[in-house]
Amino acid sequence: MTWKWEKRLPHLGGSLIVTPSDFGTSVYFPGVDRRHNGTFWKMTSREAASFGAALDDAWKRFEQLTGVAPHGADMRVAAAMGITIHHATWPGRGITLHGIHSFISERKQVDSIIAELAGLPAIAANVQTALAGT
Repeated sequence: MTWKWEKRLPHLGGSLIVTPSDFGTSVYFPGVDRRHNGTFWKMTSREAASFGAALDDAWKRFEQLTGVAPHGADMRVAAAMGITIHHATWPGRGITLHGIHSFISERKQVDSIIAELAGLPAIAANVQTALAGT
């Protein structure tokens, strides 16, 4: 049986994609304007499981950097799984999920994404069970 089920993920900004044997996520980031192509960012089920911890770690590192960075400093630090920590005039102070995309500037945004990611295995399992044999 071949099927694909999708659900919008409002906090991550993409979709959960469930198949009979696995699940993952897909997020589309448009180009800065029509002259630039957009890009897709996909995570497998294993990557989605560990991305929450990487995101939490990056936010903690951002808070440490904010505490020691000189006023007016422009710093960018690469973190795990494509996350970038910014203490800069552009795109601002916070973290981005994929290169310069999906800027996060508040802890509550981080917590929302982590909670959404944590619920993906259960949603996928429920969908796979419900659609088994179809």
